[in-house]
Amino acid sequence: MHLRFIASGWDKELDQMERWLGTMVMPMPIKDKKGKKQTVLVPAALRPFRMYDLIFPRDQLDAVLNTLKPASDVALVDGKGTKVFTKTINWIRKFMKLKKLPKPDEKKGFFPHPIDLFKNIRIVGLGTKDDIDFINSSGVEQEGL
Repeated sequence: MHLRFIASGWDKELDQMERWLGTMVMPMPIKDKKGKKQTVLVPAALRPFRMYDLIFPRDQLDAVLNTLKPASDVALVDGKGTKVFTKTINWIRKFMKLKKLPKPDEKKGFFPHPIDLFKNIRIVGLGTKDDIDFINSSGVEQEGL
């Protein structure tokens, strides 16, 4: 059985929750080869399925997208956009009031990182959201026109 959920909070508390969930052991009834039922203890397996909100200056959008290379269509195995996941991503984008990811300009660079950093990580781009335009001299956020 899988329970998928989104959690937000301070990193320290989220890390503590993840460590605790990884220590959970639960009874599970099984049948041996002879069909005899018995109960064994199995550990819970926590596989992070995280949602992030990366905040950065607007003029760095292309570099961030070039670095993370988020997929704009979600595929299972075939490399094609899977309709169920695509609809789900569109629903999440609408729910969170996000704009679709723009195609980044490769000429605007990227942020250097270890070559295998993203080797086993799949990044699915949900969308972007505009933040503030500037902070005035008194430290008050000002929205753009």
